Amino acid sequence: MPFSPHPILAQHFDSGDVAFAKIDQEIAILEENIRTLRAFRNTFTATYSIPPEVLTRIFSFARRLPGYDWIALTHVSQYWRSVALGSPSLWSYISSHYPEHVVNEWLQRSKSAPLTVNLNNIQNAAFIGESLFRIRELILQLRASCWDELVNTLSSQAPLLEYLSVSTSNNRPPSNVSNTMFGGMAPPLRRLELTNCSIDTNSSLFPNFTVLQLCNPPQKFKATELLRVLQRTPRLTSLTLSEVLRTDDPSVSSRSGIITLSFLESISIRGRSFIQDLGIVSQLSFPTTSSVRFNSMTKTGLDVTPAFADFVNVLNAARQQSLPSLQTSVPSSRLSLHCSWHKFTLEITIDSPQTSSATDFLKLELEAAGVWSRRLEIPDTSEIAFLLPTLPISTLTSFSTDCDIGIETWANVFGSLSHLSRISAAGPLAINILFAIAGDFNSIRKIADRKRAQNQAKKNTRGTKKKGKGKGIRGGDGNETNMDSTGESDSDWDFIFPVLGALDLHRTTFPESAEYLIDALQARKTIDKGVDLGVYGCQISEGMIDALDGVVPQLVRDRQMGPKAEKRGEPFRLKKPYGL
Repeated sequence: MPFSPHPILAQHFDSGDVAFAKIDQEIAILEENIRTLRAFRNTFTATYSIPPEVLTRIFSFARRLPGYDWIALTHVSQYWRSVALGSPSLWSYISSHYPEHVVNEWLQRSKSAPLTVNLNNIQNAAFIGESLFRIRELILQLRASCWDELVNTLSSQAPLLEYLSVSTSNNRPPSNVSNTMFGGMAPPLRRLELTNCSIDTNSSLFPNFTVLQLCNPPQKFKATELLRVLQRTPRLTSLTLSEVLRTDDPSVSSRSGIITLSFLESISIRGRSFIQDLGIVSQLSFPTTSSVRFNSMTKTGLDVTPAFADFVNVLNAARQQSLPSLQTSVPSSRLSLHCSWHKFTLEITIDSPQTSSATDFLKLELEAAGVWSRRLEIPDTSEIAFLLPTLPISTLTSFSTDCDIGIETWANVFGSLSHLSRISAAGPLAINILFAIAGDFNSIRKIADRKRAQNQAKKNTRGTKKKGKGKGIRGGDGNETNMDSTGESDSDWDFIFPVLGALDLHRTTFPESAEYLIDALQARKTIDKGVDLGVYGCQISEGMIDALDGVVPQLVRDRQMGPKAEKRGEPFRLKKPYGL
């Protein structure tokens, strides 16, 4: 087949410049045709099979990568790039970390989409003033001097602003959210978070808040001023206060003019005076389902009785039901009670049906201005015995503590709980829980005797069937219950810790021998109520280990922390516990 030259080659050109221009024009046309063909070929690949809405969703997740590395995804194909450029919301997050030309380009690509702006300097903040009308979230982390420069650009109205967070690194000069910001109006503003920044208690921004967080404002509030603010925020769902009260301001002592926060879900207070913090809570009324967190100071760690008394009384008064629709029981799942060198912590978590997880119901952290005693060393008649019965623990399933709890409290407060299945106790008197079980030996022995009588009756009647005997019936909850010849079931037998299945003891001392304790654990095992026992860092003899191993379903021992006294040939002696 003869060679057929390109039509342009057959043309006659008067000069080389004309030829070059004509040839370059033809090359450009051919290259554009090649790009078009390649783009058409790519439509048959997997990358083009992803729907635009799904691809946009993927880009939105990738956008959370540090910086703007996700931009590389827009270069995968022309289709991906067109989808990204056609989604203004993908370009609506503006950070001062971006170079100025990137900020300007993203502002154009975001078109009229609401903006989220995060600034930690004001080098690229010139756009704030002219873009304020479409900013929905504004996060500012600046030096106080930079804040003063920026605040003048925030004088126009912000009709879309829903979230404002201001954090300044120092308080000199004091930073302040003035009444003139946003033209004195920001109706959609729902969330305000201020750190090292003050706000006028008469600000027009307050009424619609659902989230309010005030941390270490330079100008501290009087208690009455803070209460006026809360009175103007009836829609609050979350309240966080940290170091907000003046130390020279007297605490509120009476429940006058109670402020009802019907929608409050969580309240967190951190301050230098536990009494002051309680004074604020004493003026509030919120649902019983609200999560409460205290991190406060006391004058001394030695006298906590008044603090506990006020705490329980005030909390019970504040947890009044604000809405009838919120009347629910509190399904407590875990309780933790600990005392360290300088802090006393009480924490209750509950099962949350909404999230299928556990959430804080109450967390109290008392920090002494002086020093707590290393251990509370308290008998049953003191603070813990007073505090525990007042707490919502009827549905408690797990409890951990390193406080010294007496035998009577173990038996009377925890022994009656019908859901408590796991306990972890630490300290010299952690052994008291076993003595509480041993003190209930008579009840357990009666049950064991009945069990043996039942088993013997079944053996005697083996091979015969008698109506109404030897058969399980179903109780009101649908579970099968064993009945003996007297018509009594297992559930009728009254003994402490009815569902306890796991007990961990830490850093306590076991007696060298205790027949009544072994007998009690053996009796529980006989009636299928045995307790798995964990022994960690305890002083315990090998003889006691062997005895326990035969009377509990499972024994776990921390062998690396074995009894030092035993190695020296010294017998173990246990101090007489409270109530024994």
